[in-house]
Parts: sequence; C-alpha cells; structure tokens
Amino acid sequence: VVLSFFTIGVVLFFANLALKTYRIDRIFNNDGLAVFAISNYELLAYTGTLLGLQVIALIIWGLVTKVEPSVVPFGDGGVFMCYSQSWQTVVGVEYSYLLLIFVFTAVFAWRVRSIPMSEYKESKQIFLS
Repeated sequence: VVLSFFTIGVVLFFANLALKTYRIDRIFNNDGLAVFAISNYELLAYTGTLLGLQVIALIIWGLVTKVEPSVVPFGDGGVFMCYSQSWQTVVGVEYSYLLLIFVFTAVFAWRVRSIPMSEYKESKQIFLS
C-alpha cells in the first residue's frame, strides 16, 4: 500500500513537471516557427495516461501476486507482516517507470534552461521543493 501511494504521488508530481517543461520546450524551441496550441486538457490527458499506466500496473500486481502472512519477531512476541514473493520485481518495474519519467523531466529541463523569460523558470524551484 505504501509503494502504491508513493509511486502515484511521484507520478502525479513529476508527470506534471515534465509536461509543463515539454510545453515550454515546444513553444520556445520551435525551429519551424509553426503555430500550434497545447491545451490544458491535452496536458491533463497526458498526465492521466501516465497515471493510468501506473495504476494499471499496480492493479495487475495486486491481482496476480500471492500475499502470504509471516511472523516477524518484535519484542517478546511477533507481529504479522504480509509478504509477496514478487515484490522485488514489482519494485524494480515501478522504479524503472519512475526513472523514465525523471529522465524525460531532466531532458526537458535541460532544453529550456536558457529561456530568457523569468516567468517560465519556476520548474527549478518546483523540482527542488
């Protein structure tokens, strides 16, 4: 459950940051000077797609994996803890997906780093927070 909430939160945060910098990149690094529009609804659809992929992966993991309780020693007795045989694979897949989003965010941030207008440079503060 903790992994699910963590990865969903990270996807929401970094997907929006990546898409914001993508929009700025498309506007200011437009070689052909073509006129185009990227609406907020388009960005919301992209965010929904990235989040949907994450949620689908978590649902598949929840349906496919077999969770077994185990006793973990604690104090005088023990506590029950749920354990899955495939948790390492799932964590690897989830973190690989997050790393892919991080890489795209970093690439777009690198491409828009020299935009002269200060109105579009809040991505650095968002990322650092």
